[in-house]
Amino acid sequence: MKRLKFDIPGLDLNTKLNSKETYNQEKIAALESTFNLLISELVTGQFKLVTKVINNNAFSISIAALPSHEEKIYQINFDVGLFKWIYDGLYIVLSNNNVFTGLGKASSKFHIPTFNVPDWNSLDLAMANNDEVFFDADRLTLHDFLYTLCLSFIIRHEIRHIANGHVVF
Repeated sequence: MKRLKFDIPGLDLNTKLNSKETYNQEKIAALESTFNLLISELVTGQFKLVTKVINNNAFSISIAALPSHEEKIYQINFDVGLFKWIYDGLYIVLSNNNVFTGLGKASSKFHIPTFNVPDWNSLDLAMANNDEVFFDADRLTLHDFLYTLCLSFIIRHEIRHIANGHVVF
């Protein structure tokens, strides 16, 4: 994954995060690979699971039972807007150096008046109205770790809905 790097006085390695990285072809392929790994780990012979990454730019996940006479088949649709929202939300939170003190630094703090924005495009616009915020290597690693942790939780949570019978055929 290619990232833009900038040299800002007082910080070592500085990177501007970009949530558009969450939905390029390489990232989507990596997400689908992660889904398949978690599916093989969590899903037994009780049912089959199909995952699909869609790009409606919405914060949404949907689960559906697919018609089949021979076995239970489910589909989980993950929208890339979900990933962008989490990615940017973490970027905003971690821009505050008082959060996770001692674990890297951000060049400044985003001043977003509210997280109550109707969609990812509005959040993107609110972020664009701030000065650019850069993370050093440690802060970037923390962001990536928390982002991965969030995705793992979401995927496992949705699979458990199916395993626990919380989807109607």
